[in-house]
Amino acid sequence: LKKSLLPSSSLFEDMGFTYLGPIDGHDLERLCTVLEWAKELRGPVLVHVKTVKGKGVSFMEDQAGWHGKAPNEEQAKQAGELINTISDFAPTHIHTSVLSRAITTANIVADTCNLLWLPITKTWRLNERHYGALRGLNKDISRKVFGVEQVLLWRRGFDSVPPAQGSPMIDRRYKLCDQHLMPRAESLHQTQKRLMPYYYDHIASRLLNGEDQLIVAHGSSLRALIKKLENINDHDIVNLEVPNAEPIVYTMDDQLNIVDKKILH
Repeated sequence: LKKSLLPSSSLFEDMGFTYLGPIDGHDLERLCTVLEWAKELRGPVLVHVKTVKGKGVSFMEDQAGWHGKAPNEEQAKQAGELINTISDFAPTHIHTSVLSRAITTANIVADTCNLLWLPITKTWRLNERHYGALRGLNKDISRKVFGVEQVLLWRRGFDSVPPAQGSPMIDRRYKLCDQHLMPRAESLHQTQKRLMPYYYDHIASRLLNGEDQLIVAHGSSLRALIKKLENINDHDIVNLEVPNAEPIVYTMDDQLNIVDKKILH
C-alpha cells in the first residue's frame, strides 16, 4: 500500500510535500488507513483524494448534510398517526426547513393528519446543524479519523465547532439568503442562535395568539430549540436525545412557560 502511494518523483515532492495518492474517496476504509498513516509522517503531507460527482456514500447519515436526503416515509406516517391522537390539537401553521427530507416529512405528516391545506413556511433557520467537514462521514469513520472523544465533543457538545467545510455552499435554495450568514460549520450554540430569531418572530408570536403550531425539523436543530425552551444547561444538553418519529407535545401558559410535556411513541 505504502509503495503504491509514494511515486519516486513528483512535482509535489519537489516542492517539499509528501504526496499520497490518488485515493478513491468512496473507499472510506482505505482512505482512513491512508489518513492514519499520513498523521505519522513528518512535514507537510498532501493526500490526493478522487471522488465522482453525484456519487454519494451509501450509509450517509441524516444529520450529515445541508443538501437533503430521502426521509423514512414509514416513520413520518407513524409520527402523523401519533399526532392524530392529540386531543384539541388544531395547528394553524406548519414550520420546516429547506432540506428535502424535512419538507417531505412535513407533507407526509400533514397528509396523515388531514392538514395539507395548512400554510407551510420553509426556512433555512430550521435546517439541521451544519457539520462542516464531517458532512457525509459516518460516525464510525469519523471516530476512526479524529478520535472518539473529539467526535463526541463536536457532535454532542454545545460550543464545539467541527472543522469547517472548505468551500462556500453552492445551492439554489440559499441563493437569496445573506451569504454572510451561511455557515461552513456550526456548534449547537451557533445553530441555536440562527434558529431562535425565527422562533420568536414566527412561532412564538402565533403561540401567544393562542394558535397551535407544528414544527417539523431535524435532530440537532430541535435539540437547540429544546435547550432554550426547557432551559437545559450546557452540560446536560450532551445527554438529550430526540428520537425519530416520536412527536414532542408542549403545553404552555400565556407567557410561553412549559406547563406540560409529553413524548408520543
